[in-house]
Amino acid sequence: MIKKVAWFLFFALLAVSCLDEPDCYNLNNNVIGISFRKLADNKADTVAMVGVTIDGTDSVFYPFRLVTGVELPLNFYASESEISFQRLNRDAAITDRLLLAYRSQIQFVSEDCGERFLISNLEVLESDFDSIQVVNASPGNTTSTNLVVYRCPQTDLMRVGFRQLNMDEDSIGTLMDGFVDGIVTDFSPDVLSPDDTANAFLLPLNPAATSARYDFDFTSGSGHVTMGYRTVETTRYNLCGTQLFFADLAVVDSDFDKVIVVKDSIQDPPVTNILLQRCPDTNLVRIAFREVAGEGAANVPVAVIGITADYTTETFYPNATVSSVTLPLNDQTDVTRFSIAFEEGVVDIELGYARNPVVYHDVCTGMQINTLQVISSGFISPPQVLDEEIRFPANTVNVAIVLD
Repeated sequence: MIKKVAWFLFFALLAVSCLDEPDCYNLNNNVIGISFRKLADNKADTVAMVGVTIDGTDSVFYPFRLVTGVELPLNFYASESEISFQRLNRDAAITDRLLLAYRSQIQFVSEDCGERFLISNLEVLESDFDSIQVVNASPGNTTSTNLVVYRCPQTDLMRVGFRQLNMDEDSIGTLMDGFVDGIVTDFSPDVLSPDDTANAFLLPLNPAATSARYDFDFTSGSGHVTMGYRTVETTRYNLCGTQLFFADLAVVDSDFDKVIVVKDSIQDPPVTNILLQRCPDTNLVRIAFREVAGEGAANVPVAVIGITADYTTETFYPNATVSSVTLPLNDQTDVTRFSIAFEEGVVDIELGYARNPVVYHDVCTGMQINTLQVISSGFISPPQVLDEEIRFPANTVNVAIVLD
């Protein structure tokens, strides 16, 4: 073990021992810089690194880091170094091996500084990467790029985004997180993105067919979408050979509220191809708790045991401390009664309103609710109606309950 890490410890101790001699610090030029780029546009490529190891030392560099480049020390006691890059690719860890050759020489500096190691003639002997280029064969002791690793484009990854639609017909909605237990396809037994939360997911297309189905197992509920597409084999980059490219994405079937195709061809880096959109909730009333009346009054926190409605068995906000609540009105009738349970007892509030059928975004059928009013209340001070129209998102307080 001592022999295995000797060169690395020597390098570290040498640097520390020279701290009192600024002219002697960091004389060895055994540090190489490696940049990761995409072959398609020559721009930086972000790599999800699990860790980098170098033959001859137990050290792990860049553990669980997102990187566009790395700096690594070479063994100046040898003429070759084998480097292993373990990274994440589609939820799986893969390892790329890189074998480098170089010339290492000892050079006398001074009586105070002693000797240093100079490395030159850097070359690649073996590599698992798609393509690698030596741009500077002389490593240094400061940040520089010696090697550029190029990645062939990934041609089969479709980006799927989640959006919450609102009542604005001209909007494509706002970003919405999807809480998924997993995503499965009709062409692989693998579970994609297990226990993940994101507003967009990268999903592989099936190269052996012209369609693919995706079933989303959400923490609450489920949904599916089937996408059709066309494939063509072509060589865009000689280094990558013939690849299969996907185009003409189209929705074949889905049970999501609305699905739109934003980009019908696959790109690398991925762009949003389809949006899974959720229709707006048109029946949400926002009720605030306040100590005094008036539109400018501040909301105050109160402890509630739970809130129930006269048309459902669901309990909203169980054992919670809230300053405002958003509750669903019954859009099948003109009146909804809510029962708010406090430690001191249960107080009812009954809301009346007018309903008008409406269709948003061509597919979202609902009820537009307005002329909101308080029909009855068990609170000592009459609750105030501050906004009689129900909107989504429910950012405006509709009713203020004044606590006595």
